[in-house]
Amino acid sequence: MSLIMVFGNFFLGLILGIFGIGVMLTAYPLYKKITKSSREKVKDEVIMLSEKIRNGEK
Repeated sequence: MSLIMVFGNFFLGLILGIFGIGVMLTAYPLYKKITKSSREKVKDEVIMLSEKIRNGEK
């Protein structure tokens, strides 16, 4: 967007701005999917370790 306001390159700034908005819109759902997958992978180990801590085991 700074290309539009500072340098006067309206079309290039508009194209890059729309592209940037598209990247931002896809980043959050992708982050949620990756995070959910990672949590599922370590869920059992975390529960096991928390049970060990609660029971006072090493």
